[in-house]
Amino acid sequence: MGFDQADTDLLTAMCAHHLLLPDVATRRDLDDDGTVRFVAETVETTELLELLRALTVADSIATGPSAWSTSKADLVHTLADRARHVLEGGEIDDVVSDRFPTEGHLALMAGGEFAVTLVEETITIVQADRDGGFSRAAGVLALNGLNIVSASAHTESGMALSEFVVRSADEVDFSRLESQLLSASRWELALDARVDDRRRLYSRKPKSAIPVTNDVSFDNATSDTATVIEVSALDEVGLLYRVSRALADVGVAIATARIQTIGDQVVDTFYALHREEKILDPGHLAEIKRAVLHAIDRQ
Repeated sequence: MGFDQADTDLLTAMCAHHLLLPDVATRRDLDDDGTVRFVAETVETTELLELLRALTVADSIATGPSAWSTSKADLVHTLADRARHVLEGGEIDDVVSDRFPTEGHLALMAGGEFAVTLVEETITIVQADRDGGFSRAAGVLALNGLNIVSASAHTESGMALSEFVVRSADEVDFSRLESQLLSASRWELALDARVDDRRRLYSRKPKSAIPVTNDVSFDNATSDTATVIEVSALDEVGLLYRVSRALADVGVAIATARIQTIGDQVVDTFYALHREEKILDPGHLAEIKRAVLHAIDRQ
């Protein structure tokens, strides 16, 4: 086509990595050092990074409103800015400073009491550390019609902290939410039955003619500290509750989670640990996949 070798190489790289920024921004933890480092090492130059940023914006806008929202734009630009900082010789800690948990979170946990706060679209829950606490909290949010966008979890000194960023079409009844979260933390709420009832009530037929294939994949390269578990499934009420409960059943602790909905498909990404370490044993990984797929397929 008349391009010299340098331009040919650059255009080839743009084609090869045209989904890098949107995929990583929406499916990985941007506060994880490994995520930023992975993108910087993949693109290698600020020139390619900025071309990919512009290509992501143009491609998404051309696709339509569902492909380019304010939240997605923020994620893509945050990732690109952080990767550029590293490519220019900066330290990752310079751009990733608001790490989870914050001092405020730790102070709340130190109180040793059950607590729920709602600030704008962020729900923070502190409760006694018990198996399945994260999944039960996710189940209560599903009961209240809250769509979870991202989540983080931390345990320390017998207390568990869960933070959820949510979206809701209606105003949240905080009193009811707090009461149900407390009951769930005490194992006094029939979550399975309630979530199944709501799923049946609000179930809908898929809009897309292309069937959604359930899948579970693992990434032990992107993050320095955790195994990334990516779950693809049909979007439905209580999916995060069922998947996170299945992970707990096979000894997996969730550090962070990011949820992305594309049409009828949900892609849930979990930064996961087993006994505070990455999950490397092939047999354990196979059992995790089996447990999650069973939870998704359960009707």
